[in-house]
Amino acid sequence: MNYSIINCVQDGRLCSYYTNFSSIYAFLASNNASVYLFQPPPAPSTPTQILSTLSSTTTSIVASTKTVLTTVPTAEVTVTAAQTAGVPMTTVPTVEVTVTSVQMVEVPMTTVQTTEMLITTARTVEVPVTTVPTTKTIVTSVASTSSYSTKSITTQTLPSNVWISTRNMTVARIYHTSTYIPETKNVLITGGTGLMSMEIFIYSNKSFRKTIDMTQTRMAHTADRLVMNVILISGNTTADLYDPIREVINKTISLSARRFYFPSMPIKINKTTNVLLCGGVTNETGTTYLSTVDIYNNESESFNLTKMSSARYYHTLTAIPNGNIIIAGGSSVKPTILNTMEMYNSSSNSFVNLTTRMSSLRYYHTATYIPSIQSILFAGGSSTTSNSLNTFELFNVTTMKFVLNGTMLTTRTAHTATLLNNGQVLLVGSDSATKTAEIFDPTTFTCRWAANMSVARGYHTATLLGDSGQVLICGGKGSSGTLNSCEIYYS
Repeated sequence: MNYSIINCVQDGRLCSYYTNFSSIYAFLASNNASVYLFQPPPAPSTPTQILSTLSSTTTSIVASTKTVLTTVPTAEVTVTAAQTAGVPMTTVPTVEVTVTSVQMVEVPMTTVQTTEMLITTARTVEVPVTTVPTTKTIVTSVASTSSYSTKSITTQTLPSNVWISTRNMTVARIYHTSTYIPETKNVLITGGTGLMSMEIFIYSNKSFRKTIDMTQTRMAHTADRLVMNVILISGNTTADLYDPIREVINKTISLSARRFYFPSMPIKINKTTNVLLCGGVTNETGTTYLSTVDIYNNESESFNLTKMSSARYYHTLTAIPNGNIIIAGGSSVKPTILNTMEMYNSSSNSFVNLTTRMSSLRYYHTATYIPSIQSILFAGGSSTTSNSLNTFELFNVTTMKFVLNGTMLTTRTAHTATLLNNGQVLLVGSDSATKTAEIFDPTTFTCRWAANMSVARGYHTATLLGDSGQVLICGGKGSSGTLNSCEIYYS
């Protein structure tokens, strides 16, 4: 074992101590770090030179097979394993410190009488790990223990394939919206049947708080984040431009008609963010069907009116990489259910009928673009006004043809489908209020069960929480009515 000499000034005197920090010195030196009050050791000539009165704490921090030390502002790291207390040098048992991975944590900077190293630069390194469990570990706190200020590290293991309940929303909601705000990592919840209220899910403590109201009640409406400070909340007769940072409504714009039960999709046209509001019905009970489309232009803050080929509601919109949008299925005039498809061409600002059709009539289904296979997953829905489907089909956006049909593990309508960060799709709930969830794997084209939710639900919202990979499920219809409960899926 190699030992190093630490030089320090204590009570006005220059002191030298032997300590087992050569490995730390080598690590810092190899990473271009500046080291102060620290020098490489001379080769020990006899075992009697290997002296110390300090005990070491063996700490293993297992995180992942690759640990990244991101560039950080200059920080002072206090080494507390070697104290400069002038303790007589006696022989102690050899203790080896094994570091299997490294995680950056914030340590409060307090004044202690210790030898210090100042790290002024950091760069990405790879630390080999021989055995790593399949759980994720994060450092949640660092606490001081004992008179020698030894630091104890508390870790929290992140769960996998489980649901964890959050606190409840301030009010029960169905036919509401849920929009992720990356700047704050929070989620904006808006409206629902008979509601004009909004609230914010606070990710840090998994709670909710009210924010301002919308300008009118909205249900079966949409909310789309356009840029950092603009969320377009559309439905009923108007659209509100909501600033999620300042929590104010900057402007309210009239729609071409009352609109409910319609999908929306942001799209870039000539470097300007637009939003398509397609079809729907003119009242809450769904008696007058719309073929009209309001296209919002974020630059002019106004709507332009155009038309689809067919009137539709409970249909889907899916953006594809070439800038176009695929419209599929829905209901035209009850009891007519559609399997037809059309495409919005963003270059010509027009709608084109597609000759390809889905194999099943579908409305209130889901449509999810999966980049790894360049295909849209159409899943579930109803083919009549009373039945629910357990089938799915894959539509390749390069060939513009269907390439595969398959079955889910159960029937689903009024469910949600969320593309996870690993490229798989999480399918949750149904109109009959079920706890079940399943995952579609694009590498095998099959579904497998995920863990059950704690609450049976359908007509809920599902929101991917950014880079965390977690999915927030909120509200909807349960076995005993409208829900205010929410839960998070950890993949």
